[in-house]
Amino acid sequence: MPRIIVAALLVLLTSCTTPPPEIPAPKTPTTPSVDRPASPPASPSPADPSSGTPSSRTSSSDAPCTAGLLRYSLGEQDAAMGLRTLGIRATNCGTQPLTLDGYPAIEVLDDTGAVLPVVVGRGSFGISSVESFDAMPQPVTIHPGEYATTAVLWRNTYDDTTAPPAVGTHLRITAASDIAAEVFALADEEGPNNIDLGSTGRLGVAPWRAVTPG
Repeated sequence: MPRIIVAALLVLLTSCTTPPPEIPAPKTPTTPSVDRPASPPASPSPADPSSGTPSSRTSSSDAPCTAGLLRYSLGEQDAAMGLRTLGIRATNCGTQPLTLDGYPAIEVLDDTGAVLPVVVGRGSFGISSVESFDAMPQPVTIHPGEYATTAVLWRNTYDDTTAPPAVGTHLRITAASDIAAEVFALADEEGPNNIDLGSTGRLGVAPWRAVTPG
């Protein structure tokens, strides 16, 4: 047999008996590592409201209960063209109904506790014409937890530049003849207030008014 034919046959037999090469299995993809952000620090617990330094501002809940009957706090305030009004709330903090009639007796005190030479009159007292101040007074009965309101009226003007300004920081209030007087600071949750009468020296007082529960 010619050598060329024999060589061809050997190549053919080798190709038939040699197994095909193995195909490598695909590699399992790996998830890239990610640096996770550190957990945020835990929020501090709110401070116990019963601890720490209390606020220096006066709130109605901290005000004294006069003779175990009334607690005073500031009401609405208004100012326009030199005219000032300041509401006063009297809450029944006792255990029995109270009847307030007419007008409270009011004195204006400065920051030393001295009574200012202020002329106090009923109604708007000629300072202005305000309907709520000049309304006819009616008896007002307040049950425990309820309150009645009054207000004071004045002008912050100077008609005598030689007179020192009359600035009150406290009021002495007598709600009724059978209820003890109470000195009441003109301050609330918003901070201190005052009654700056300029040189006018006149203060009007509104009658007690019932408040309809809302």
